[in-house]
Amino acid sequence: MKKILTIIGHCALFLCCLSCEKEFLNETPLDFLSPANTYRTYTDFQAALAGMYSQVRGYEMSSKGGIRTFLATDIAYNARQDGDRWGNLATVYISSSEQVQDFWENPYKTIKNANAVLARLEQSELTSEQKAVVEAETRFFRAYCYRNLVYYFGGVPLVKEEITSPKRDFTRATREEVLAFM
Repeated sequence: MKKILTIIGHCALFLCCLSCEKEFLNETPLDFLSPANTYRTYTDFQAALAGMYSQVRGYEMSSKGGIRTFLATDIAYNARQDGDRWGNLATVYISSSEQVQDFWENPYKTIKNANAVLARLEQSELTSEQKAVVEAETRFFRAYCYRNLVYYFGGVPLVKEEITSPKRDFTRATREEVLAFM
């Protein structure tokens, strides 16, 4: 009897697997926010834009980012040469430093968010006027980030669309291509 129940169980499992459709395996998040269910209403897009304002303000005006930006330009100069890390920028701005890494990563985080907003704009419930406003602000943030990147590093990889799967084959665009895209 036990053997018959085992065979019936295996047959039922086999038939169950045959009857499953691929759509059954697709997950639809209902209890948390994800890009798939977040960008629908004008309020959703305004929240995304507020996040981009916060990101840019965070790395441009914070004591960490803002001071680095000003001391790396002709706006300000730290005249102390007593071993202070800001006294000799040649020892601070090297490829392995945290400062340079932040100059690279922070704009690309905002670009990633901007591309996610732009990718979901057409399927949203926004009016054409609302779409135009959101698109303009989002493109501004993306262009502003590329502006910073191109003036810090010259030609950089252009990420024009949302990346939804792992990617490692980025190529550096020329400075002129980045400026034209902006």
